[in-house]
Amino acid sequence: MNGGSATVGAANSVRTDWQKVKDVLYGKRPISDIENNCSNVIEIDLR
Repeated sequence: MNGGSATVGAANSVRTDWQKVKDVLYGKRPISDIENNCSNVIEIDLR
């Protein structure tokens, strides 16, 4: 081998709460409830 070493960090999985997304789309929750993990937010006009 080449003498290197490696370590594995703790797994970090962030899953989308699809019920929150649905509530935002139907106007039941503000977009701020889900946008804190988004690097960019796209506004959709559902009219």
